[in-house]
Amino acid sequence: MPEPQRFPRLPEGTALLHIPSKNIKRLDDPHDEDRFAYECQVPLTEVSKLVIGSANPRKQDLEKPLSQQIRRTLQTEPDVFHLRNRGIWIAAKAAEYDNQKQILTLECPQGTEERYGIVDGGHTWAIIDEFLKSPPTPEAAPTKTAYVMLHIRVGVEDEIEEMAVSLNRSSQLKEYALDDFKGEFNEIKSILKEEPFAESIGYTENEFKEYDVLDLIQRLSLFCVGLYPNRGDSHPVIAYASKAKCLQQFVKNKSHYLALRPIMAECFRLVDKVEVLLPRVSGSERFGGFNFATKRKKPRLAPSLVKAPSLTGTEDWKSSCDISEAVLFPLSAALRVLVRAKADGTVLGWRQDPAKFFSANGRELFEQVRKYYDDSGKSITALGKNSEFWTKLHHVAYYALHPED
Repeated sequence: MPEPQRFPRLPEGTALLHIPSKNIKRLDDPHDEDRFAYECQVPLTEVSKLVIGSANPRKQDLEKPLSQQIRRTLQTEPDVFHLRNRGIWIAAKAAEYDNQKQILTLECPQGTEERYGIVDGGHTWAIIDEFLKSPPTPEAAPTKTAYVMLHIRVGVEDEIEEMAVSLNRSSQLKEYALDDFKGEFNEIKSILKEEPFAESIGYTENEFKEYDVLDLIQRLSLFCVGLYPNRGDSHPVIAYASKAKCLQQFVKNKSHYLALRPIMAECFRLVDKVEVLLPRVSGSERFGGFNFATKRKKPRLAPSLVKAPSLTGTEDWKSSCDISEAVLFPLSAALRVLVRAKADGTVLGWRQDPAKFFSANGRELFEQVRKYYDDSGKSITALGKNSEFWTKLHHVAYYALHPED
């Protein structure tokens, strides 16, 4: 009995697409002889062979309105799908079309430092993949085959970032997703990678984690003594006022943020610790009556506080209230008086445990919250953006640490 025919296993990231010669065209780049393109139209079955890869900064959200629209057109109007869809853009390391076999070989290796695969059109690819894996019943199946336009580019390694920025515009790509794509957060990821909460932080779009990288940057800004020295009059109001500007500040002043390395994890946790401790230390019997605090039906343990050592008298780190950042951020920022740093900005550690310091001095700090809350007409937004409020809290914390001053 003859042995079954054996086919060589394709290298990871390599795809063989069957495309009739009438449906594919090669184009040489008009300005660079090392770059070229293939433009082609292919049926869904060939699209499923593509490698999503790491060239796309956006993760796929199959429930968003755009995804639902793609799915609807695919199901109900397959004959015009290629006209209504922008197609899929692919950055390949190599591509070669065999006219005799009518096979296009695409090489999109997925090494650690290599970015090949789908640059734009990831949602289209994911929905097609879902469609083929769970086809409709014969009664509901479309009668015509949908085609997709493929835009393949070779030799564009130096342009992939800009391609991603320019092409991902059908729904605005979050700025932090592009920054992650460019590696802006690599050092922070490395510093925090061993922390229990590391997997709870999302660094790109559609990750659906408990926190995203903007939450992380906001929190680090509160303690960034390189930008907001303890003996100055500048305070990180920007952390509450504008996430976008906070991100821009991080990119421009990354060294000041990375200087927090010895205490970075605790800086991130501390905001959640303040949320837990504030109702306990406030001295207010009607704490839940303030509109900046919402009583929780069931106590909650924030992911940042999993495995965090308890304080004396604190059974656990479960929070009883959700407290607005308009209060949490200025209170937490006041605790940067405890950051011990050299004149050149090198952070050495904490002068004392910040959670214990807040437990001892939280009531006095909360008195300022009540005062400015009333003065703001109980407007949470006005309170959070009030630079005088941030300054006063910092002064209270400073004099609690240095009573002799």
